[in-house]
Amino acid sequence: MKRITIKVPQTENQKWEVTFGKGVRRRNDASTVFLAIQRHLSPRATNEKIAVKVKYGDGTTNETLSSQDVRYLLYATSCFLEDYLSPKVMLRVEREYQKAG
Repeated sequence: MKRITIKVPQTENQKWEVTFGKGVRRRNDASTVFLAIQRHLSPRATNEKIAVKVKYGDGTTNETLSSQDVRYLLYATSCFLEDYLSPKVMLRVEREYQKAG
């Protein structure tokens, strides 16, 4: 099983961190983090399960069940990051998830 890890910054000056197995990518806001994950997952017809883990600044974490369903992983990630994502991104994610139904 592979894991995508997102680290939410504790202060405004820190950047968001995303890890796809190895190597950390830093982004300025949650929307660009989500789009990076979407680009990473979308072209994959994955044969192995992937989980998304979000580490918040206060020490709490949320983690998805490991899955091969890209839509589930993206929707769950958007729910975890709901307070940080722009309304435009949230609306687009909800529409895509409902359309796939």
